Amino acid sequence: MKEKRKSTPKAKVLTAVLLVLFLGSCVVLIYAVFTDVLRLNPSTASTEPSSTVAVTETTALTETAATTTEAATTASEAAETTTPDSSLTLGTTYNADYWVEHKAEYGTPGLAVLFGAKTQGVFVSFDGSSFAVNVVNGNESYETETGTFSFNEDGNIELSFDNSDISRVAVVESENGVITSMDFPLAITDTTLRLSLAD
Repeated sequence: MKEKRKSTPKAKVLTAVLLVLFLGSCVVLIYAVFTDVLRLNPSTASTEPSSTVAVTETTALTETAATTTEAATTASEAAETTTPDSSLTLGTTYNADYWVEHKAEYGTPGLAVLFGAKTQGVFVSFDGSSFAVNVVNGNESYETETGTFSFNEDGNIELSFDNSDISRVAVVESENGVITSMDFPLAITDTTLRLSLAD
């Protein structure tokens, strides 16, 4: 009679590992067949890519529509604030009342923050098709930014700075065809001066 051998702990562990691996691979294979991950079913394989493309196209169209709506909303808001009128004209000198973004955030004019603590005033002069931003400091005036301007067909004023930046003026108020108040953007990002016509 043959004597039965007892299995060692190593053999038991090895057998358990092999059993787990075998059962795991069976489960994965069954899952792959039922979900058609391996693309074994030709009818499913041909329809899925087209549905993916359709979803992608729908997402792209939705994003484009949202962007277009945002742009239209921004344009309509700009139109409301600028109230473009082709019959408007500019005065020769406008005083800077405050720095728009600074006042919105801190509630103070901010001209001294923008141009220096000794700033006594800031004004913008228009001559022909040129403009200049002037700072009065210690009873002396000096130019900080210069360039040219032009009226567009829609009545908006486009600024072309000497450093090649281009911006648009937002007309706030006008009286008798003359612009009396405007938001004048500088070449520095997020820096707009609220100007009022000098008396």
